[in-house]
Parts: sequence; C-alpha cells; structure tokens
Amino acid sequence: MAEAESIGVVVSEEVITEIDRVITRKFPDLIQESREIWKDLRPEVVSNPSASELKPFLEKLDKGDASILCAAHQAKVSAFVTWNTRDFMAHGVDKLVDFPIVVPADALKLFRKWIEPFLD
Repeated sequence: MAEAESIGVVVSEEVITEIDRVITRKFPDLIQESREIWKDLRPEVVSNPSASELKPFLEKLDKGDASILCAAHQAKVSAFVTWNTRDFMAHGVDKLVDFPIVVPADALKLFRKWIEPFLD
C-alpha cells in the first residue's frame, strides 16, 4: 500500500538506525535489500523526540518503545501499526496518544473504513 502511495509511512530516525543495526548483525546479506525497500517505501523520517517530550511516554514504556510512540505522536499519524502488542497495547499506553494503536490486520480494517466514502 505504501509503494502504491495509498498510505504514507512515518518512521523515526531511531527506528531506521535500529533496523539497519539488527539486519547488519543478523542478516548481513540482506542489508542492501533492506535499504532498497526503505527507498521504495519513501517514508517520512521524523526526528527523535527530546528528553522532555519523551518523559510522559517513559511512565508506560521502556526508552526505545517510548521514543518510537512519542515520535509517532509528534508526527500526528493517523494510526500506529505494530506487531508488538505486549508493550504498545499494555494498559494505559493508548491514553498517551490520540490515534489508534493497531496490529496490521486491524490497520487494513481502518483503512477500509477511511476510504469507504470514496468507493461509490
């Protein structure tokens, strides 16, 4: 959907760096392919949040997850899509943001709901 420009991808600098680090360590033969995928997706890369912006998020999440969710909040995303249900869907995390936190299958349902008025 992102490659077709039906949706936009927003990602923080920290996430790009972490993905690059993990793939380089675990799957070094795939690093170029990973970088090509990111180029094809053309994400909006947002800055990492400052310590003061991060503070309320640290009350519910560890530093890495807090930084990711805070960056999404600052970017004013429409939805936060993750497979990490243990951390991002923990009690009270949703109160930190004004957008839904969903797994990919639910993101597709949301997308369908958002575009339905335009399908007729």
